[in-house]
Amino acid sequence: MLSGAAEEKLNAYVNTVGRNLAMQSPRPELSWTFGVLKDAENFNALSAPGGYVFVTRRLLQGVDNEAQLAGVLAHEVAHIVLKHALHQYVSVKVSTCKGAAVTGAVVSTVASKVVGASRADGRLDLDSDTGLMGKMVEGTVDAFGKGNRRDEELAADALAVELLLSAGYDPGEYSLLLGKTTGGGGLLANHPSAKDRREQISRLVEARRNNADPLARVDVASLQRPALPAAFAVVGPVKKSTGVAKDAK
Repeated sequence: MLSGAAEEKLNAYVNTVGRNLAMQSPRPELSWTFGVLKDAENFNALSAPGGYVFVTRRLLQGVDNEAQLAGVLAHEVAHIVLKHALHQYVSVKVSTCKGAAVTGAVVSTVASKVVGASRADGRLDLDSDTGLMGKMVEGTVDAFGKGNRRDEELAADALAVELLLSAGYDPGEYSLLLGKTTGGGGLLANHPSAKDRREQISRLVEARRNNADPLARVDVASLQRPALPAAFAVVGPVKKSTGVAKDAK
């Protein structure tokens, strides 16, 4: 059990990294919020409409440096910018209405809020619903649908590479993190394989390295792989209960 001070430091750090990446995105004006789910078993990440990104404590245990964490957060930021998160929640709600078996009341509650929202940006105001936020933070992300389509996952990775490069991080570290995952990048059958995702990242970085435009060209040697701060150690050692990664968005 983490102390309140340790929790605060950990969330502050994740928010600092995440918001820096979000400011590089096409939607810097969103009220971006990054949080840690108290789930020590599942290697997961979740994005919700309106700028909410969550990572599990288990995922934090698996990253080796800040660039790897930034890769995960950039991928989730990309899903929100590309509106995959909104589409996923709508899809979950439609499936629920058709009588599909969806685990957990949180999914239905969140999805109904999205479907009922009239705002064009699809913002889901979790800050005004502390009960719902509490359920999300205390629980796991297993219940949030079947994830995004293969093309959406690859599109999110592509935008994540741009965000990482803009922030000065080495996307190769994100690729290394993907290499740790098994089962095609997760238990989700519609996710592309980790191999396909890593190959795409390599191609995109190489293209930027060889770009004819000097302003768009990337000096790979200058990209950063910062060490994790002392506050990050509060998540504890890596568990061996699961080596599977999935981001349920």
